[in-house]
Amino acid sequence: LHPDAIHHATSSGIYPIHVAIGSLHVDVVKFLLGCDPNVKFQEFENKSLLLSACLRRQERNDANIGAALKIIEIIYDAHPDSIREENDKGDLLLHRFCSMGYKKFDGIEASEILKLLLEKFPESIRH
Repeated sequence: LHPDAIHHATSSGIYPIHVAIGSLHVDVVKFLLGCDPNVKFQEFENKSLLLSACLRRQERNDANIGAALKIIEIIYDAHPDSIREENDKGDLLLHRFCSMGYKKFDGIEASEILKLLLEKFPESIRH
């Protein structure tokens, strides 16, 4: 076993947790976050895990949308401050999702993610 492998990124900068998020493996995401508290800080293309999970495009079916929302909640629970972090332009995760991700989703997916983000940090709408 190689426990330090959770901290090794590919040459593209992808960590194992990003693969788990992209594959909608809820239990693997939970396991990796539980292995080491620093996993929650692994970014890809200057995007937090929470933003990466929000932007992950699902095939449109209820099981995938449900798994994606569960992963977003798990990541939020592991690192709730990430929803409040601003980028260098002062944008919160909600703003970044709206500008980057909302166009990529159908209305149902995006609205479910937006509802979840606003439930977790309602003040972000006034930022």
